[in-house]
Amino acid sequence: MQLDFENITCIYDADTKQPVTALNDVSLHVGESEFIGLIGHTGSGKSTLIQHANGLIRPTSGRVLADGEDIWGPKFDRKKHRSRVGLVFQYPEHQLFETDIISDVSFGPKNQGLEPDRIRERAEKALMQVGISEELYEHSPFDLSGGQKRRVAIAGVLAMEPEILILDEPTAGLDPRGRREVYSLMKKLREERGITVIIVSHSMEEIAEGADRILVMDRGKLAFDEAPSKLFDRREELEAMDLAIPKARYLLDELKNRGLVNLDTSPLTAHGAAQAICNAIRSSKG
Repeated sequence: MQLDFENITCIYDADTKQPVTALNDVSLHVGESEFIGLIGHTGSGKSTLIQHANGLIRPTSGRVLADGEDIWGPKFDRKKHRSRVGLVFQYPEHQLFETDIISDVSFGPKNQGLEPDRIRERAEKALMQVGISEELYEHSPFDLSGGQKRRVAIAGVLAMEPEILILDEPTAGLDPRGRREVYSLMKKLREERGITVIIVSHSMEEIAEGADRILVMDRGKLAFDEAPSKLFDRREELEAMDLAIPKARYLLDELKNRGLVNLDTSPLTAHGAAQAICNAIRSSKG
């Protein structure tokens, strides 16, 4: 599935004396099987943008196209579209409500009108994908750890088998281990199922490693849409938006400025930076 945003503008309270422009003429293309990071400060337009993706918000002007079809067209099936574009809000575990895990994850497929056997199959598959073991299926979701609750909530969206999965700050409130687990899960889903993953974050550090592209929102506009390695060459422009490049990149840039020749500054993780430094030192010794 492909999505296109064509000149999207969204104005809240447009008919009042104090209208707020949340999005200003935003255009972008989302292709199949992409891993996209969406970053920007609070108020930059990130959450408003993703809510246009599955039709929760109608643009004031512009169009959102799903495989070339306007999702606000008179004959477009938005209910079906919202199953194809799964949206996981911040703290999705707050939306858990059933008495047991399997029932909670079954809620979405049940609303899709599937047969009971197919509903159960979808729910079990989704729980397996997020690493929730079978012995927990009949347990209350409220007895789980924070990280497990987050995974069950994500499974509830996966059970509807979306082609695009959008997660709004999926690691908010999690410890470092929980954050790593969420990102590892998203990469695995992209690799195994070929779905497009869009992760909204305020942390460049978190999304730098896995993203094919990073979209940077600033005051309602799409400021950048680039591969991580190219984006982080724009250090001064990002810092002007109060956004920081990954710490590994800061370190590598500084070492290169201090004369460590043949240093590859493209790695974005601590492990990659360490390897690049070792390689540069070996190279300098001949």
